[in-house]
Amino acid sequence: MWPWKARAHGAGPRAGLLCVEADAPNLLEQLNALGYEVRKLPSVEEFVLGVVDISVPGADRVIADMASAGTRVVAFGVDPDDIVQIRTKALGASVVLSRTEFLDDLAGHLPTIV
Repeated sequence: MWPWKARAHGAGPRAGLLCVEADAPNLLEQLNALGYEVRKLPSVEEFVLGVVDISVPGADRVIADMASAGTRVVAFGVDPDDIVQIRTKALGASVVLSRTEFLDDLAGHLPTIV
């Protein structure tokens, strides 16, 4: 069970998050600090952003569903090779990053809330 520290409903643009449990506290803290209201994926809610760890089972479906709904999807994984990057972008991800690259500069890879 994730230790959710999500902002109160309606506090900011809604971001959906699918990641391994070990990354959840760090990602939640950073996304909340950037002003996002975070919800766990998969979900039927509408989002302005999806943050998806491609190593999590069901990630491909989540990426495809979110992208088809017009949601920007940032995908990351443990060192995605060229084939994985091409496949993930074909599913609809806007960007595919290595886990380290994404976690080291999360704010630099997400839309700025104004």
